[in-house]
Amino acid sequence: MSLRVIGAGWPRTGTTSLKIALETLLSNRCYHMYDLFAEPGHIELWDQALAGDMSGVHQVMSGYGAALDWPASFFWRELLAENPEAIVLLSVRDPEPWWRSMSDTIVPISEDGRELIGDDGRYRPMMTTLMRRATGADDWSYKETVLSAYAQNTAQVRKECPASRLVEWSPGDGWGPICEAVGVPAPDRPFPWINTSSQFTERMTHIFGPTGA
Repeated sequence: MSLRVIGAGWPRTGTTSLKIALETLLSNRCYHMYDLFAEPGHIELWDQALAGDMSGVHQVMSGYGAALDWPASFFWRELLAENPEAIVLLSVRDPEPWWRSMSDTIVPISEDGRELIGDDGRYRPMMTTLMRRATGADDWSYKETVLSAYAQNTAQVRKECPASRLVEWSPGDGWGPICEAVGVPAPDRPFPWINTSSQFTERMTHIFGPTGA
């Protein structure tokens, strides 16, 4: 089995809603950060990927129809090389609203030191390495540095991905661009808008434990 859709967008660009949408359209699983939270053993595979060995990640991805969000979207080039017929889905938001969403969700998790329940302290070092490579910063709190890297990622995907494989999507676009890209009709139901900032915070409490725990 090969990936049909590879996300290249960063967190908080609608990736959780896209996960549900793609699982509906493809009738297959979509890998997302939440899948990593459910399988902490995958942290080792992403550590290996950061060291240049994608073999374990490719093996895991063979069981999915799509992959979105970090850490997978950080490796969109490698995943596309392995799955050359896949669509690259670049999810984007305007920078300032994106940063506000980040500030309400991921930045607090980055700063408060909580550890992923059941991961033996491996998740945060892996993600710190990934963030440092993506942004040039050790965490999400450096606004201008992160915003610059966010814009650079969008520009690089547009430049490097073959135009015939690239689909851009923004929150508000709904089913249309995705359905056209994968060649299926739009479902007769509303697009699954989920994972608001408040929903994210509640979910993270279950995954990382309460602040100060």
